[in-house]
Amino acid sequence: MNSYIRFVLLVALIVAVASADAVQRSLQVKPKKKPMKPKKTKKPIKKPMKPMKPMKPKKPMKPMKPKKPVKKPKKKKTKKPKKTKKPKATEAPVAATEAPVAATKSPADATESPVLCSGSIYGEIPVYAFDSKFTDGSSVSYSGQTARQLLIGVMKNAIGAVTAGDPGVAEAEFLEYYDCPGTICETVGTGVSVDDPLTVTQKNVGEVSDGKNLISKIAGKDITGQHKDWTTEFVGWNDWGTVTPKSPDMLVRRWAVVVDDLSQDVGNDPSGNPITKVFVSPQGQDYQQLTQKFILGAIAFSQAADDYLDNDIAGKGLNAQNSEPAKAGAAYTSLEHAWDEGYGYFGAAADYHEYTDEEIAGKGGRDGWSKGYHDTNDDGEIDLKSEKNFGHSLNAAKRDLGSSSCGFDLTGAAYSGFKSGRDLIASVDGALSDDEMAELLTYRDLAIQSWEKGIAATVIHYINDMIADISEPELDFYGYAKHWSEAKGFALSHQFNRLSPVSDVEFGLLHELLRDAPELDAANFAAWEAELLLARDILETAFSFAPADVAGW
Repeated sequence: MNSYIRFVLLVALIVAVASADAVQRSLQVKPKKKPMKPKKTKKPIKKPMKPMKPMKPKKPMKPMKPKKPVKKPKKKKTKKPKKTKKPKATEAPVAATEAPVAATKSPADATESPVLCSGSIYGEIPVYAFDSKFTDGSSVSYSGQTARQLLIGVMKNAIGAVTAGDPGVAEAEFLEYYDCPGTICETVGTGVSVDDPLTVTQKNVGEVSDGKNLISKIAGKDITGQHKDWTTEFVGWNDWGTVTPKSPDMLVRRWAVVVDDLSQDVGNDPSGNPITKVFVSPQGQDYQQLTQKFILGAIAFSQAADDYLDNDIAGKGLNAQNSEPAKAGAAYTSLEHAWDEGYGYFGAAADYHEYTDEEIAGKGGRDGWSKGYHDTNDDGEIDLKSEKNFGHSLNAAKRDLGSSSCGFDLTGAAYSGFKSGRDLIASVDGALSDDEMAELLTYRDLAIQSWEKGIAATVIHYINDMIADISEPELDFYGYAKHWSEAKGFALSHQFNRLSPVSDVEFGLLHELLRDAPELDAANFAAWEAELLLARDILETAFSFAPADVAGW
């Protein structure tokens, strides 16, 4: 099928599915939520959170037309002025349903400098720390989630180190820190380094939390609480070979086999040059990036959105008990622990609110803060359980930095949701009332929606990078493969949120457009660019992103 016919069919498909989706949505009746009550905090504050534009109700997707991209230079990028800290607000955090403080200026287009706002709707939010109701000390515990953040990084490094070898060797190396046989995942180093004279408190992953692996927490393996049967309802990937069932776990194993095959004969790039990275296929798939980004969604985001912070299963997640210790000797209730585990999977440090977006992203800032970690208790060490940012919490900051919209604040919104929700849980002895649960769900929505927005905005960022890649006179094969793989890996995440604004129909179309590999034939780049822009439009519409931000990310 030639490129023109493929494009016409895609546009026709968009019109059809959008109309069907609009009818389906018109028949749905959503329950009304009660407005949130402002939560006042009593502790002194060091830094206010930045404002975030409230999420708008999702409108039916309109047929989308190809647009001319705003092309980004590949090599020489003009640095945007750094965002400055906002003045501290004097009021307590307000409910997520309230409107943001008016901006001093509105952005005209994506090329303008970041806009300075006059305040923050989130007010002053203290550190994520809570005393136990049952014993002396803290009730916060999410070390297992931190250990898995570390294992995802260790696994990524292991895939990147794979070289040509005997059959089966690369597959074993690929899966070693996923399956974690024996005690290997307890004795492996954390992979984290810090600047002198600081040291890392924990020398190996087992010192953070022992007995942890990745396989047991990927969507479909931790079965209780999942909103779909991931052995039959997982979608977004077509090249399965002979693997069954087609589940998230088996997709990771499929990719391990592919990399093992590549280690025997990696092949050539489109220019005929031998490929020098075993984990990159001749088709332009970077399996190191693809796997890491997919696992962040299939484990971290899935566990938080579809398990610990969901409320669809009796006695689990937000329906867990809040009256007694979760187990003998525990300092927390089951509800407190579930909420904390969701926070741990987001990956934010305990004093996330104290960092600027630039510092969270590791792009600069104050001495001692500029690389995404900070010695908060001034003991000369970085405690990985509370003093370093991981995973999706970094992407939220990067997209905040890339936004030109006054009021766009994913880091502030996510932290406000997590902290305010935990404040509420800690303030209640026993089960939450109906009104308190309604308020908690609003905080949950703020945290998870902001988290997922960061994922979607990051997919858009890499779509823009791909458009820039194919606009260059000479294609950077490895950079292009990396950008496609990051976009695809992140984009697979949306299906793991039961309440995602991306409908099943839109999700399927998104992945039809992104494909299982990027286009490598320059003769088809124009049609491919049109498909990428359509994919970008799906996310822009679903999350009500500002066009200027979408073009500029």
